[in-house]
Amino acid sequence: MKSFEVEAEPQVLHEIERDHVNVDRLVAEAESYLADPDVDDVALARMFIEQGHSEDLSYWLVRLANVRHAPR
Repeated sequence: MKSFEVEAEPQVLHEIERDHVNVDRLVAEAESYLADPDVDDVALARMFIEQGHSEDLSYWLVRLANVRHAPR
């Protein structure tokens, strides 16, 4: 099982495995929006929900994108 920078709940990990979710692609998509100050986390999560992902996975993807996007 792959580990991530943000801990994922079991149901999120299950969805990732069951649906073969490409986490890196989705996080990269979210990161492309993070530079825009008019886009908030709820809007990003809603985008993933509209793509058919669960609410839990969607908000987790946004948290992961924020961690990866943060300046180091």
